[in-house]
Amino acid sequence: MDPEWASRAGDVNPYNLDGAFTLGGTWLGMLGGFVILTEKKGHFLAGEGGWRRIIRLVIGLLGIFILYLGLGQVFPRGADVWGYSLRFIRYTLIGAWVSWLGPIFFERINVLSFADKVDQDTQPAGLERDENLA
Repeated sequence: MDPEWASRAGDVNPYNLDGAFTLGGTWLGMLGGFVILTEKKGHFLAGEGGWRRIIRLVIGLLGIFILYLGLGQVFPRGADVWGYSLRFIRYTLIGAWVSWLGPIFFERINVLSFADKVDQDTQPAGLERDENLA
């Protein structure tokens, strides 16, 4: 390996778990929030209005920054079980804000609406169940 490449990498610690807990918490919050939102409300209409998109963007980013910076100040940072657990919770809340809590808040302030939830018993045309395969 070229020594110049190694010098560009900086300080590499393969045993650091920060990234794993950050990614795991974010994914749990995003996927869990998405499942809860689609089960309770259905899919939202993201393509609504230009000014509504801008308001959702600004408020959404503000919510992320508040959770990121606020919980970063409150929760201790450390390479122990307590620090990693709180890091996981912090990023789970950020993911949940993005995929669940944010859209619910946007609906309450009338900058987002949801499509009518399709009845679970109906299927789109062309996806009828073939009784011969059952």
